[in-house]
Amino acid sequence: MKDYNIKRNAPIAQLIKNYIDKKSGKVSESRKEIQWRFKYLDWKDQKKIILAFLDSRSNPR
Repeated sequence: MKDYNIKRNAPIAQLIKNYIDKKSGKVSESRKEIQWRFKYLDWKDQKKIILAFLDSRSNPR
């Protein structure tokens, strides 16, 4: 029997939090997951994501 590593969907709030926190070590993984799920999210979550993405572009660290 093969050992499969099943990944559950993380809450979008957690993904945004990981993306914003540059020291979390999960920025690129969170960004990919957010981009993949973006079109299926509510407007309020999409707005948070857009603001987080824009903020990260204007404040390079």
